[in-house]
Amino acid sequence: MNSNEDGFRNPFYNEVMTRYLILLLTCLLLVGCVPQLEDTGPSVALINAPSEGRITGLADKLEVRLTQQGPLAYDFTSASRVRFGEAHRDMSGSRAPLQAAFIARTYGAEWAVMIGAPTYEREVVEFTFFKTPKRKIISQVKLEVKIVDPITAEIMSSYSSELYTSVRVETIEGEIIEKDKDPDINSLIDQALVDIVPVVKQDLDTLFANVSN
Repeated sequence: MNSNEDGFRNPFYNEVMTRYLILLLTCLLLVGCVPQLEDTGPSVALINAPSEGRITGLADKLEVRLTQQGPLAYDFTSASRVRFGEAHRDMSGSRAPLQAAFIARTYGAEWAVMIGAPTYEREVVEFTFFKTPKRKIISQVKLEVKIVDPITAEIMSSYSSELYTSVRVETIEGEIIEKDKDPDINSLIDQALVDIVPVVKQDLDTLFANVSN
């Protein structure tokens, strides 16, 4: 009888081949889940950090505002890749610049830009006015940006926006809107971005110009 036919009918042979195929498919799936690098031009990694001042979507808003400033001499590292890095690194406290540098270096970015909110608060005070239940909502936002060298993890520049505050009074007619969806909070974030975006762009332009020279 043909030896190949014996092999295919051998239960042990079939089990080994099945395990090999499963292992091969698993490896292919894992490779597909890991962000892949691309050969692109100069780029900047915009990172939500430190974790204590993290606001979901803040780095994405910064990217939109920088893009609106006009033609840039650099691109931005894929947001999905940077968020992947944020989720797998300890971005807290004094470790944030080191981890931001690691993320930028991993994805080939020339600079890392950390953006967070050292002040991101909302206080709600409920009271009654002429038998009508009311609430006073006091919101405060202050943003901070740090540009980090991905090789040395040195902070090249650091600056904060003004502290912005809003107050509104409303009749209580149900649950208060979630903090991150509060129109006052989002308006304050936009005001703070107006403060910092021109400075971020100017510093990045200078850093890239110095590197090219």
